[in-house]
Amino acid sequence: MKRIIFSDRKQAPAFYDMGCRFAPYLSKPWYGGPFRIGDRAAAHVWLADWRLRNPIRRLVVVEDSLMAGTEHSRALPGSWLFKDIADELWVVEEPGEVVKRPEGQTLYHVTMWRIWRWLMFNKIVVPTIRPMPESVERMKTILDRYKVPSKYITVQPLFDATYDKFRNANVTWWASVLNTLQTQFPVVVLGLRENADKLKVSGHNLYPIWQESINAMESLAIISRSSVHVGGATGLTLWAPIFQISTLACYIGWSAHPGKKTDTRPLSFGAPVVFSLLDGDVKTMAVTVEGLYNGRLRESTPVS
Repeated sequence: MKRIIFSDRKQAPAFYDMGCRFAPYLSKPWYGGPFRIGDRAAAHVWLADWRLRNPIRRLVVVEDSLMAGTEHSRALPGSWLFKDIADELWVVEEPGEVVKRPEGQTLYHVTMWRIWRWLMFNKIVVPTIRPMPESVERMKTILDRYKVPSKYITVQPLFDATYDKFRNANVTWWASVLNTLQTQFPVVVLGLRENADKLKVSGHNLYPIWQESINAMESLAIISRSSVHVGGATGLTLWAPIFQISTLACYIGWSAHPGKKTDTRPLSFGAPVVFSLLDGDVKTMAVTVEGLYNGRLRESTPVS
């Protein structure tokens, strides 16, 4: 295990374990798992908010990016997520490595998406995190090569989720979304390289950057320069509002998870976050995107 020291606070220690090893007392069953792209967004906001409330407390974060399911999120390392928040980052370097329980209070005390719902109504933080400069520079080069205008929207089609498959819309619907939006806006398409072969659309206003095999940090770099992000119920849609980018969230519904006191909807940090029905009317969606793009739509969709 590698230790990275950021600061040296001493008081009232706490820790946050991304390997989910240390369940709260009497927690049955434990609800941990790999920290994917969206999980890392939630972890960053939670700990940044906690740090504002606890400026002198000691914090250790344990990062485990060797778990199955973290293949894409490893591009968002703990050294980036927590460098201005934690005192120490413990990085697991071997699969199955034994980690001694850090000292103090665990901050992963209930499921992350229950914490996220609490943040929805109680957060005080306005995140200042931005994508790594080297990723921003590389993506600027790619955007220039594709001749993408300075003002554009990003779209991440979601049709390949392997769990919680209700989040998927079919390829035909996403193709209709892209074809409709590109008649009005420059559209940069993001996602996995292999998905570019499953959804083939073309047009003078469509920029298929997902053909470039870019990683998650590079996708965030592109989103952070955009005017609007359109995406399904997945990680990039949570990150866009963290960068204060107007976001259209294509969800099957817009409410808390019934009976679970959990939520996975994106949180606004100033820029509007607007609900759009997954598999819904594409022309209506385009009108909403136009309002976001031109700054006429400034209010977020209310949450319940």
